[in-house]
Amino acid sequence: MALLRRIAAGVVFIVALITFLLCVTGTISAWIAKATVDETTLALIDTVTGYIDLTVQTIETIDSNVADVEQKLNALQRALPALRADRANGPVAQQIEQIVSDELQPALEQLTIRGQRLRDGLERLNQAIEQFNQLPFLEIPPLSGALNSLDEQLAGARTQSQLVRTALERRDNVVLQSAGERMEQRLVQARSILAESSARAEATRAALLDIRGALSFWSTVSTTAISALLAILAFGQLSLAVHAWGWMRGRRTT
Repeated sequence: MALLRRIAAGVVFIVALITFLLCVTGTISAWIAKATVDETTLALIDTVTGYIDLTVQTIETIDSNVADVEQKLNALQRALPALRADRANGPVAQQIEQIVSDELQPALEQLTIRGQRLRDGLERLNQAIEQFNQLPFLEIPPLSGALNSLDEQLAGARTQSQLVRTALERRDNVVLQSAGERMEQRLVQARSILAESSARAEATRAALLDIRGALSFWSTVSTTAISALLAILAFGQLSLAVHAWGWMRGRRTT
């Protein structure tokens, strides 16, 4: 009977010791897993945030360029009344021709190029957002939306600038006036799109920063809770192993 008790105590001792080691290993593994998950997740959030910052900077640059084009267009529109009284190839006509050819059209071409670059950057940003949305319980909407029509507005403004130049060559004041007005409408719409998109990007960036802080906090809390439970279990198993060791040596424990 004493032999069986010692054999049973030996089995209990081995099981308790193995469980204790598993608890220690589990605690270490939990903190290693936390560090790995935090590094991967936070790096992905930082990547998306960096793309958003770059997008906002590009939007601000394009908006500033559109504002410059609006100023050039306003200068052209202010000169139109004098153009009606000016002779062909007169000083007013030459001034307007210079505004259209040397300032307005090159600026619109640059705007079109920057708009295409913004669209390409948005594609990379949306790819990063898609990767981020693969994480459980998280979903960030893509930042396309209104920006999809920005190219259309810039291209339309560029087309109207070509009509302005043609009307200027033909001295067609009616077409010149209407084309200028349509160009102004396109530019106003483009700035509205840019403002809306910038606000949306800033809101997304703020949401990502909140998510970053929450993930870091809750991953620490959950890992600490798991470690505490494993520590309690490990202490219990260690106590059981000590008692089992006493049973193996033939001592009575209370």
